Amino acid sequence: MTRGRPKFGKDYLGKEFQKYSFHLERPFVAYLIGGGAMAFRGLKNATKDVDFLVENAVDAAALVKTLEETGYRGRKVLAPDYEQMLASAVLENDDGFRVDLFTRKVCNALELTPSMKARAKERLVYPPNLEIRLVANEDLVLFKGITDRQGDLDDMEIIIRQVRLN
Repeated sequence: MTRGRPKFGKDYLGKEFQKYSFHLERPFVAYLIGGGAMAFRGLKNATKDVDFLVENAVDAAALVKTLEETGYRGRKVLAPDYEQMLASAVLENDDGFRVDLFTRKVCNALELTPSMKARAKERLVYPPNLEIRLVANEDLVLFKGITDRQGDLDDMEIIIRQVRLN
C-alpha cells in the first residue's frame, strides 16, 4: 500500500535524472537500488521514490546540492519504517517524488562492495554529467531483504520470479 503517495514511472524518472545531470558540476556516478532499478528493468510500472547509493560523503553532498538546485527540499519527518533505513538524506520535490540517498551503506548493514559495483553492468547515461548504474537483481534482493517492510518482500518475490524465468 502506498499510503496515498503518488507513484512515478521510468519516463518521469528519466526526465528528473536528466535535470540532475545538467546541474551536476562534474561527471558523477550513482547506484540505483530499490524500486527505481526495478522500474527500469520492467519489473515494476512505477515507484514511490528512488534510492541512490553513492560511494562517499563528497558525492553525497554534491548530489544533495544538485537536488536542492532542482527544487527538492529535505524531508523533516519520515515514517518509522523509513527512519530505520538510516538514509544520508531524504529530499522531495513539489510533485511528491522523493529521493532517498545512502552513502556506502543501507540500514547501516549492507555496504556497496567492489563485487556489487562490478555486477552493476546496466547503465543509464544522462549527458553531460550523470551515469546511473543499476545494481544487479541479486543485490536488489539483498538490499530489500534487510528491511521488514511488506512492499520489499513483495518486490523480492517479483525479482526472484524474474530470475527463475531467465
